[in-house]
Amino acid sequence: MAALAATLLVLPLAACSDDEDEREDDAVEVEPVPPAQVALAAEVDGPVRIGVVVSSVGSGAEGTDVLPLAQGAMVAQRRLADGGVDVEVLGRDDRGTAEGAVAVVDELVDAGVSGIVLGTSGSHTTAALERAAEAGVPVVAPYLDGSGLPASTWSTAPSTSAVDAGMGEALAAVAASRPLVLTIGAAEEPQVEGARAATFGADGVGAAVTAVADAVDERAIDSVVLAGAAADQARFVQGIQTVADVPVVLTPDALSPVFADVLADSGGVLSAPFLTVGPDAGDATTLAEGAAGESAAAYFAALRSLAADTDAVDVLGRPFDVNGADADLASHDAVVALVRAVEAAGSGAPADVAGALPALSLDAGDGLAGPALSFATQQALPDDAVVALTSTTQDPGVRSVVTTGAPETQHLYWLAVPTGA
Repeated sequence: MAALAATLLVLPLAACSDDEDEREDDAVEVEPVPPAQVALAAEVDGPVRIGVVVSSVGSGAEGTDVLPLAQGAMVAQRRLADGGVDVEVLGRDDRGTAEGAVAVVDELVDAGVSGIVLGTSGSHTTAALERAAEAGVPVVAPYLDGSGLPASTWSTAPSTSAVDAGMGEALAAVAASRPLVLTIGAAEEPQVEGARAATFGADGVGAAVTAVADAVDERAIDSVVLAGAAADQARFVQGIQTVADVPVVLTPDALSPVFADVLADSGGVLSAPFLTVGPDAGDATTLAEGAAGESAAAYFAALRSLAADTDAVDVLGRPFDVNGADADLASHDAVVALVRAVEAAGSGAPADVAGALPALSLDAGDGLAGPALSFATQQALPDDAVVALTSTTQDPGVRSVVTTGAPETQHLYWLAVPTGA
């Protein structure tokens, strides 16, 4: 773990030299480069209506963890608008319930959407997916894996098998081979080689901490793997930090800003790197050379532009800075994919869009901000795009600063585990 931490410390995330400070007074003000637009090659009759389903009502309601991430849909709308494409985002709040999910899908179908981005997660989404399938409306789900999806639904999240493999890579990166897997509530248990396993309810932090402490004392484990909702993982991590200093690997739920917020608010420590799994498609990706870095940089330029616009709104019509600061690339790419399918179909009719999607393979050249996607299967994100990620509190500085009242140390930024770490 020490080697990995040392590697992170030398990353050029936000450093500046003394010489640069001395030259600051003589610096010439440069006009910012405008965000890259996303334009279509073919004419599309507008507006293209895209539904976005999120969950925002109720403390702890299913899917609220990814609400801030789903605001990337609005970044896609802005970039497409700059490219001359009239896209109307129809956001709906399903309140984290199956009944609410069915109701909002019905509303979106009646409103004539060409497709739906499912910007939420959890078991309640099954009802939404089934209702959309019955109506023949295609769905792109950035936060659900591709297992057991109904017809005309595509996942752009990591597959379960890719997550399990990535966790193995994360453990190997810190030379850990005897993990204790703690599954919280109804979360799916990760399959990690050589692991002990235990399941606890969301209120079982105390019992889990005791189990970890005993196992560490017996030298039976050298790491902990956690599976559960972001807030639950944060509470368990805070407890574990009081009794053990071992590497902690988290499921991708922890990519939500909720994880860092809850961990910091509960007195936990964010500075020791955590590990998880996902695409290398975050703030630090802008530092990469080539198409990945360029496409991520274009996304964040558009995000900054949107955050600076006092008239900009989020998916639910509120001021964008309420949830927009943490908007991610996956929800942006889900909107772009559906609009590209409208272009390919030459029609905004849901059946035509659903028919066009399986032939699409999209990448940065098509306006994606994250990894390439292939809709030939319902698991549109390929497994080879999923890697072990590690956290840092060093801010790459690519998002606009939004006043939230929270200290900067409550934010985590994720990047690929360095090769050979």
